[in-house]
Amino acid sequence: MKEITLPRLELQGALLLAKLAQKVKAVIKDRLNAEFYWCDSQIALTWIRGPPTKWKVFISNRTQQIQPLTDVKDWYYVKSASNPADLVSRGITIGQLVGNKKTFWINGPEFLVEGDYPQDQIDENRKAPEEKVKSVSVATANVTPIDDYIAKFKYHNSFKKTRRHFALVKRIIENWKAKSPTWKRRGISNKYLSGAFTPQELNEGTKLIIQIMQQQEYPTELAVIQRGETINKGQFEHLNPTMQNGLLHVTGRLSLAELPLTHKTPILIPKSHPFAKVIIRYIHERNFHCGLELVMSEFRWTYWMRNLRKVAEGVINKCVKCARARPRRLQQHMGQLPRARVNPSSAFTHTGVDLCGPFEVLLNYRSKTKTTAYACIFICFSTKAVHIEVVENQSSGAFISALLRFTSVRGTPDTIYSDNGRNFVGACRELSELRKVYNNQATMTFPRRAFQTSL
Repeated sequence: MKEITLPRLELQGALLLAKLAQKVKAVIKDRLNAEFYWCDSQIALTWIRGPPTKWKVFISNRTQQIQPLTDVKDWYYVKSASNPADLVSRGITIGQLVGNKKTFWINGPEFLVEGDYPQDQIDENRKAPEEKVKSVSVATANVTPIDDYIAKFKYHNSFKKTRRHFALVKRIIENWKAKSPTWKRRGISNKYLSGAFTPQELNEGTKLIIQIMQQQEYPTELAVIQRGETINKGQFEHLNPTMQNGLLHVTGRLSLAELPLTHKTPILIPKSHPFAKVIIRYIHERNFHCGLELVMSEFRWTYWMRNLRKVAEGVINKCVKCARARPRRLQQHMGQLPRARVNPSSAFTHTGVDLCGPFEVLLNYRSKTKTTAYACIFICFSTKAVHIEVVENQSSGAFISALLRFTSVRGTPDTIYSDNGRNFVGACRELSELRKVYNNQATMTFPRRAFQTSL
């Protein structure tokens, strides 16, 4: 069992004192003029007077209970020699308690009687144990602020247009280099570009866009990585970012996969930048307004972003075309119950029937041969009474036999409801043919004519 330090025990005693004082104040109510709480532990008093969030869990939990019950200004320090409670905690003999310590034990220290209280000797700025240690890691870098040429203009809400804008900027820079005498003297000759944008120019425009996004959102991290250092804490702790062609890439666990380099190390897209949603919307529209999973799959094929599902779901939900094409779900109203279910009637007047099984049963208690059997269940619509008959198979004849046994015990029902099982359909057909034969006029008069002929 872990031992509790002495200052912690003093704090526990202070908590008991605060709870006891609360119960005493509830009894005597308004007869108190002032409150004084004495403690001979300077460390415990420092804990009580300090904010609970400053200390560790054990100290914080107890100071949070003491401070609402008492005022921290009413807690004072008393020396151990003037504390009567030490007589019990340290221990004294019976002779001392009856002798010279009797008055001190009963009346307390002299300053309580005289009213000359000792001055508080607690240093408010002293460093007490059990203080919560905060570890802060800061990466510093000299970063020059840059203008966000993407989010600054409200017209950059189309991925294709913005890509063409930055491809044009890249072309202007390259054409200026092609005409510049300085570059020619260095032996660098660039071809003058004109006409429609090539796929390579559009890719360079996309690269320039993402580069500005990363410089705007991750300036400190870019400076640290460019110095060749690694980031082991913060939001880049598990991403293992690397710099490739001026862009931040995420290094995952696919380094050994036979995939293109852009798929193994996707480009990091800052989710807080407004243009990140424009990229997701472009992927959504390019794939014919596809769903969330396909958008995420296409995005992760080249890029990587935190909380991608949440951001992509918000973009798709705000798509106007998808909202217009999204069908509305109709709410099916519950139908009315049949008349036989809601009106009272005799048992099994309106009956439902169905079969369940098969079940393996023994022919008799001595037999070891198993056979299959089914249970034919008759349910009354009105009273919910249940009648069960055993049938040997699912044939129409077996069901008719079970029906005859049922009617012989429960009477003939007015209506019987069943599904379209073959045994029920066959039984209905056989019983209907039997009813036609029985109701035929020739059949009804046949016995009488035969009797008259014999006479």
